[in-house]
Amino acid sequence: MKNNKDILRASFDSLIGLKMRNLKLGYGSFLTMDFGKTIKTKLKTKKGIRTSERGEWHLWIYVCSWRINRANTPFIGSSDPRELIESKLNEIGDQTLIKYKFLNSSLDVIIHFDKKFSITIFNTNTQENEHWLLFTPNRYVLAVGPSDIISYKPASSA
Repeated sequence: MKNNKDILRASFDSLIGLKMRNLKLGYGSFLTMDFGKTIKTKLKTKKGIRTSERGEWHLWIYVCSWRINRANTPFIGSSDPRELIESKLNEIGDQTLIKYKFLNSSLDVIIHFDKKFSITIFNTNTQENEHWLLFTPNRYVLAVGPSDIISYKPASSA
């Protein structure tokens, strides 16, 4: 039986060769991006059912810091002004994930794309909050953080 760290690595292995699209800035400095086929999702809200589309793989970077490099040079970071982040995200476009590397036991990760862009995700707290989530095609979510904690659970419980 695989442990959560093995599931995390296997999931990232599955992303290699997939095109990243829909790179978006959310609330604060949250970043989201999609990989794989487009799927329709339904969310029950106070105003009724809301339908949206996302990738079968969906990465949500939220309670941590991140930096995007272009050709190994800092391009934008999570603490930059929102207007700058939004304008620079438009320059990135669709990218194919070519490799990744977990940098330490806190699961900081660098994700490399084919057009010389990379995203580094830095976990910034050890006591509270998940740092980032990877929603998988089987409707599960890998939640990373705080610190080196990894959970793998149905997405409906995330």
